[in-house]
Amino acid sequence: MKLLKVFFLAACVLVAGNMYARYTGIPQDCDKIEAETTLENTADGFHKATIKIVKGNTSSAKYIFCDATGKVLNEGKFNEGSIGRLREGSYFCIVTTPDCSKKISFTIG
Repeated sequence: MKLLKVFFLAACVLVAGNMYARYTGIPQDCDKIEAETTLENTADGFHKATIKIVKGNTSSAKYIFCDATGKVLNEGKFNEGSIGRLREGSYFCIVTTPDCSKKISFTIG
């Protein structure tokens, strides 16, 4: 039983180490991406945010829009550089390419 516990703990450490290595493998806020944020009011009283890459690989870019708490707002639509139906508040978008990612913060209101 004790040997099984040791094996389980060793496996957990190995998995955690591999996850950390993958997580830190992409440079954060690298200078390979430059982007502009456009905010607009929509007819329904909400707002739309658009992130346009002005420098970097746009063909493979993914966009992850989040509210201030980190909740993902565009689940399943990571290829789209815009999101609508936003209320006033703070948001951010992680723009990521195969070798780079950048966090872009914006506030509505």
